[in-house]
Amino acid sequence: MNTLTKSVLGATAIAILTTAAPAVAKDFFKMSSIAAGTTVYTFQTTFVKIISKYIPNVEIQVAAAGKATRHNLEAGNYKVDFYMSSPAVYHYLSSGKAMYKKVKNAPALAKNLRNLFSYPFGSWHIVTFADSGIKTLKDIKGKRVFLGAPGGTAYKAGLAMAEASTGYTAGKDFEVVKLGFGPARQAFQDRQTALHIEPTAAPAPAFAQIALTNKIRLIGLTDEQWKLPRIAKLYATPGRSIGTIAKNAYGKNQVNEADITALATTVGIGTHNKLSADLIYRMVKAFWEHIDEAHAVAPWMKNVTLKNAFSQANMPLHKGAAKYYREIGLKIPDGAKPID
Repeated sequence: MNTLTKSVLGATAIAILTTAAPAVAKDFFKMSSIAAGTTVYTFQTTFVKIISKYIPNVEIQVAAAGKATRHNLEAGNYKVDFYMSSPAVYHYLSSGKAMYKKVKNAPALAKNLRNLFSYPFGSWHIVTFADSGIKTLKDIKGKRVFLGAPGGTAYKAGLAMAEASTGYTAGKDFEVVKLGFGPARQAFQDRQTALHIEPTAAPAPAFAQIALTNKIRLIGLTDEQWKLPRIAKLYATPGRSIGTIAKNAYGKNQVNEADITALATTVGIGTHNKLSADLIYRMVKAFWEHIDEAHAVAPWMKNVTLKNAFSQANMPLHKGAAKYYREIGLKIPDGAKPID
């Protein structure tokens, strides 16, 4: 066999092998998240890592930009595939109220959304430095404070707590700093703001880092403040409740002498109704069968359990998720029952 023949036969063999073993295409999906460093971002990236590890050829790209209220609209319009679901936000979206009152098709978009599961998000942290002179919310008069990212449900809650519990008016009695959560945390660390309000699980990495070299105080609401109509309305909203933050959640530099009560909330992983039942079934199954890997990421993630999967449910499950829960014998509450 001459050299030319060998070359031709070799090239043919390579072509046959290439044809016989084509590259396997990946399925790409988009997930929206709020700012990096938040409880939500940490959880969502953990969820994605588990899915990527145990479901071949599926890739979820996480984009940490924008507000959760916007992400719900994007998912309802099929522009993103996964996002942070929230009983509170879904309540406003499906009823066309609050931040969605000017979105004419808000209820129609809500009908496209589905949930995978819920988990405890954490509590609203009202944090100040121990030497700021702020011991109660009444002490914020004349101060610069951060209430939450403007336009979001966190801001709406922060504003309600700050105004209702003090009788003050934002912009008149105290200055509101309008930043996203990431820049706001940096501003607080640099002492450009006197008080920072943010919903997150304890211990939150950002505040834990600050507490390494600074004494901090967390401010809770009193029994009388919880009874105020505007604040009572907050924890009566779907997905909200009264929670507790431990007096030593941030170690020896947290100067609280007792545990505090704080507004707590529930969120989840949401999707839309166009993703296949088989795909969602495999994702949910993979996640719960390897939940130990999520629990190892951060102490607060140990609260992510099947027991809490339907917590304060007011949004239908994706039919693929429902299939898995029924398969393992869980009873799906009325608020979470799939509709397709």
